[in-house]
Amino acid sequence: MEANKGIEPLYTKKQYQLISFALYIYATSNVVYMITQNVRAYIEMEYPDISPVAAAQLISFPTLFGLFTSLIIGFVALKFSKVALLVIIRTCMLAFSILMIIGGVLHAPFWVYYVGTVLCGISLGGFGPLMNSIVGEIFDEDQRASKISMYNVFVNIGGVIMLQLSGRIAAGNDGHNWPFAYTLGLWCVIAITVFLIMIKKGGYSDSKEARAARIERRKQLGLEDENATTKVRFKDLPKKVVGFVMTIAILHCVFYIGINGYYLNLSNYIITEHELGTSAQAGNCTSLTRVLLIVVQFSYPIWIKLFKDWLIPIGYAFVAVGLAAAYFIDSSMFGIYCAAACAGIATGLVHASVFAKALNFVPQAFRSISSSVAWGIANAGPFFATYVYALVNATIAQGIGAQLVAGIVIACITVVASIIIFVVKYPERKAAEIRLG
Repeated sequence: MEANKGIEPLYTKKQYQLISFALYIYATSNVVYMITQNVRAYIEMEYPDISPVAAAQLISFPTLFGLFTSLIIGFVALKFSKVALLVIIRTCMLAFSILMIIGGVLHAPFWVYYVGTVLCGISLGGFGPLMNSIVGEIFDEDQRASKISMYNVFVNIGGVIMLQLSGRIAAGNDGHNWPFAYTLGLWCVIAITVFLIMIKKGGYSDSKEARAARIERRKQLGLEDENATTKVRFKDLPKKVVGFVMTIAILHCVFYIGINGYYLNLSNYIITEHELGTSAQAGNCTSLTRVLLIVVQFSYPIWIKLFKDWLIPIGYAFVAVGLAAAYFIDSSMFGIYCAAACAGIATGLVHASVFAKALNFVPQAFRSISSSVAWGIANAGPFFATYVYALVNATIAQGIGAQLVAGIVIACITVVASIIIFVVKYPERKAAEIRLG
C-alpha cells in the first residue's frame, strides 16, 4: 500500500488490516433492510386494504431516499468526518428496525413503516459513497475494486445470517411473527461499536490535517493528485469524467430495475402466487443470493483477471438467465432458486467493478463526489422498478409472469449497452485518459 519509491507509507501493514477489519465488521449490518423481501407477503396479509404497490414500496422506498442521501453525502463528507457520518447513518438503520418491530406488534398505521423506510434510505444511501471514499483515499488504484468487493463479502455474510434467520422467525405463528424478524437489526449496535474501536486502533483519522497528509503523500508517489484542491466543485470535473460517471450510473440503475423483477416479487412468488412455501423458503432464496455473492466477491480477483472488460456484460447476462428460469420453471422451487443464484452471481461480478470505475476514472479530489453521484443514481433503480413493473401490469399483462418477462428484456438491454460502453468505448486501459479530461 503506497510503500514504493522509498517513501514510507501512511499506515503500517497492521494498521491497514485494522482499518479493513473495521470496514468489514461495519458492513455486516447493511442488509437489515432486505428483511422486508422475506416478509412482504405477511405484511400484505396483515394489512389487506393496502395495494400491492404500497407493499412493494416498503422494499423500494429505501432506495428512493437513499438516492437523495447519496447525492448529497459526498459533499457533506468534504466538510465532516466520514467516520462520524458512518455512525449516524447506521444509527438510522437501527431506528428503522425498531420502528418495524413496534409498528408490527402494535398494528400501527401503515405510514409508520414509510417513516422507517426514510430512515433506512438514509443509511442505505450513505453507506456506499462513504465506504468507497475511504477505500479510494487509502488504497491504490489497482486494489480498490478488490477492497470494495471484500467489504461486500462481509455485507453478504451478515446478509446470509440475517435473511436465513429472519425468514424462519417470520414464518412462526402462521406468519404473525413477522415483526420479530427485525430484531436482527439490533446487530447494528455491535457493528457500530466494533467499527469505532478498530478504526481508531488502525490510526485512521478524517481531520483536515489527516486529509492533507494523505493528498501530499499521494503527490509524492506520483499519482494523479495534482488535481486535488482545497475547494472542490462538481462543475470543475472534466466533461469526459462527468459523462462517464453519469453513463455508468444510469446503466447500473437500469440493471437494478431488471434484477428487481426477482427481488420485488420473491415473497409473493413463493407464498401466494405459486404456493411453493413460506417465508422460510423465501429466506432460503435470499440467503442463497448472499452466499453466492460472498463466493463471487471473495474470488473477485480471479474473475476480473479472467473476463477483464467483459466482466460487467457477463454479470448483467446472468440476470436475464435467472429471470427466465423463474418464468419457465414455476411448478417447483427450482426456478426461483435459479433466479436467486443468478442474482447473487450477477451482483457479485458487477457491483465492485462499476463503482471502482467511478473512482479509477476520476481525479482524487473528486472521488467523494463521483462515488456519491454514481451510488445515488444507480441505487434509484429499485425505486423506479416498482413503478416500471406496475406499468407493465397495467398496460401489457397482469401477474408476476409479465414482470419477469419485462425484467428479462431490461436485462438484455443492459448487456448490449455494457458491451458498447465497457468493451468498445471505455475499456479500463483508458482510465488515465478519461481521468485527465
